[in-house]
Order: sequence, then C-alpha cells, then structure tokens
Amino acid sequence: MKTPKIKTRILLTSAMLALMASSYSINATAAKTMVKSHSVGIKPESVIKAFDEKLFVSVMGGNIAGDGSIVKIIKGDKTETFATGLNQPKGMAFINNTLYVTDVDKVWEINEKGEKKIFINKGEFPSPALYLNDLDANPQTDELYVTDMGAVSFMRDENGNLWPLEGAESLKIPNKGRIYAISRSTKAIRVVMDFNSDIRNPNGVTVNQDKGTLITGFFSGKVINIKNNQTTFLPGTFRGADQARYDSAGNVYISSWSQGKVWKLDKVTLQQHVLFEGLQSAADFILDEKANVLIIPDMLDGSLHYIPMSH
Repeated sequence: MKTPKIKTRILLTSAMLALMASSYSINATAAKTMVKSHSVGIKPESVIKAFDEKLFVSVMGGNIAGDGSIVKIIKGDKTETFATGLNQPKGMAFINNTLYVTDVDKVWEINEKGEKKIFINKGEFPSPALYLNDLDANPQTDELYVTDMGAVSFMRDENGNLWPLEGAESLKIPNKGRIYAISRSTKAIRVVMDFNSDIRNPNGVTVNQDKGTLITGFFSGKVINIKNNQTTFLPGTFRGADQARYDSAGNVYISSWSQGKVWKLDKVTLQQHVLFEGLQSAADFILDEKANVLIIPDMLDGSLHYIPMSH
C-alpha cells in the first residue's frame, strides 16, 4: 500500500517507528496521535463492546458468499473467530445479551456462543431490503433502528469516487434509502425516516435517549439529529459520512469512510476540527470514554485503530 507523502521532516523515535510498522498505511502525522493499531481481518466494518465487555468486530471478508465473520479481540491485539457464515456483516448492536448484525438484506441475532439465526429477512421489510448498513438499539423501547442505504451503486463514478453533489449524475441516484425501527419482541417494523432527499443514502444511526438520534448521509455528507420529532441539521458537509456519535458531554464525533477522517464537533458551538486523518477508510467506531479512546476499523487497511478522544 502507498504511504502518503510527508512534506515536513520529522525526527522519529524507535517507539514511533514500531507503531508505524504496525500501521504502515497511516501517515507520520497520524501515527503520532495513535494509541495503538492492529490487524483484525479482511474488510472490518464495525466494532462494538458486547459479551463480557469484550470488543467484537464485523469482518466483511472477500467477495465470496459466506466468508464474512464476527471476530473477538483477545489479549489486547489478537483476534479469535466468534461467528462465521455471514456475507457482508456491517453494523452491530448489543442488548439483552444478544448481538444483532446487519448483513446486506437481513439482520442476524447471535448468542454468547456465536450461534446465529436470522432475526429479520429481506422480504419481511415493508419494501425489500436493498443494502442494510448500520443499526442501534433504542434504550427507551425494545426497538432496533436499522439503516437501508438504498441504491448504493449509483453514488460513484467509474473510479469509485462519489459524484459531485451539484451535477447531473447526483440527480440520477434513486431516493430509496430508509431507516426502520424493528421491535425485538414482536418483530413489527415501522419506518422512522422515509426517502429523505437531503440524506439520500443513510449510513450510520446512533440512538441517544437524551440527545436524540444521529443519522449520517453517505452521499450527501449531511448529518442530522432527530429529537422529539424535530429534525436538525448539524453544520458542515462530511462526504462519505459513515458514523456519528455523541460523547457523554455532548460533543459529536463523525467519521468519513471516503476521506479517512474523524471530526469532533464542540458540544456548545458545534465548531468542528479534524480529530484524526490519514486512514484509508474510516468506518463505524465506538467511544471508550473510560480509556479516552475512539476505536475505529479501517476497512481497506484491515486494521483496528485506537485514537485519543482529545489531543
């Protein structure tokens, strides 16, 4: 993999060299702020704390049906296979000792032994699921919030880059993205957000009982908060927006898959600054406030990175 060019000369310590050796796709500036980094598999997408407070990572694998998996992080930086036989596992939610995982057009439920069964299948949605991505558990109800990105094949040009927001190609993207709420007890499904043209391709969803529900638009780069049936747009455009989360103080963190960045927005002013950059693809992260780190998979790099929540 090609390492980004560094224009400034930097004196490297042996510790920094060791860190960069384990994270060779990360530029030197980024490496200085990294706590640690280690490999987790082919195309990791999401990370979560689940059974016994261990870290679990969804690993999409290659393009072979059934080669996706969930791995558990053990001994700090080693992986152990937890569940297999998935296709392209992405978002995860953990509640009532059950791990829920989206997988293209279905949602799995997985027990503490790694045994899986289908929770909701493609045809059970109000409209057949097209590209399920993220999910989160609503702490106030028994519902899971699930994003369906819709027509993802229309978002990019022949080189894999997102089409410009202002242009003819962007207007050709079918507005089929939705967000569903699924009852864990009855499996009843309702539509939370239906074909929102400002979001278009919803990617991440995070439910916070005090601050509201954050939703990221991958193509548009818009991030919205829904609280008490009121929708508010956060300032800024984050093309390739993957995940957004509140910390306990009210600051907002946003990752961009396509830009390889993580931003932090101030809880009062919402002024943004780049917390971290230099990843190949910044995916679904979690905040470990006790350890003061943001834990994020880099899908294209195959690694899990631990980044200070504040510099």
